[in-house]
Amino acid sequence: MCNISQSKLWCCVAFLDIVYFNNINSKDSMDVFEFGKSSCGLSLTAYRREQGLKRVLLLAGVHGDEWEGVFVAKQILLESVKSDLNVDLTIVPVLNLDGFLRGTRRNVNDIDLNRNLLTLDWSSDGIDERFYAGKEANSEIENKSLISYIEEWGVEFIISLHSWKHALMNVNGDCLEEAEAAKEYNFLDIKGDIGYSTPGCLGTYGVERRIPVITYEIDRGLFSRSEMLKHVLAIKSAISTFGGK
Repeated sequence: MCNISQSKLWCCVAFLDIVYFNNINSKDSMDVFEFGKSSCGLSLTAYRREQGLKRVLLLAGVHGDEWEGVFVAKQILLESVKSDLNVDLTIVPVLNLDGFLRGTRRNVNDIDLNRNLLTLDWSSDGIDERFYAGKEANSEIENKSLISYIEEWGVEFIISLHSWKHALMNVNGDCLEEAEAAKEYNFLDIKGDIGYSTPGCLGTYGVERRIPVITYEIDRGLFSRSEMLKHVLAIKSAISTFGGK
């Protein structure tokens, strides 16, 4: 049920899409478009800037209670109009907008979007309800929009921003060089395995389709400006490294 209060919705949307977007003007050549709709019918906004041939997707807010990645994505959005990252970059700051407005990991249908993708290991038999994958793979409208964009636009590299008590970079596919470039700024461990199974996740989806994915876990609950900027520099370095290949 879409029980987001009108006042909360307007406050959050104003903060995310007006305060930040007002810092970007037409001369910056940033395309703004509707990426898709949330389960509650809200517009999911995406931003694209073409500075190279290789197509990169920066994604955040897959889990609505992981606000740290949303703030980093928004900062990168602002900085991408001032710097040349040498890629064709799309930024989706909040995929799970309903969950973000409610402060919940899962979307408004109580489904974990990062367990709901169509992968060989997808299963609806999750033990922990926090990771509920739904009754059918790729059932959620947010994920339908995500997958359509990845396939139709031809995404070649994905960085998906999350937050966790164990900050790290989980590499999926051929993106170790990009993670090592980021580590020069963030000093995070690079892991090929985070220690537990994640069926139906974006990393596995990418590997199965030869799209490298870094699942970038920021310290949960962190946030000084210096820490945020550290992650911004790290992510920009990873993207530029991919663009230079």
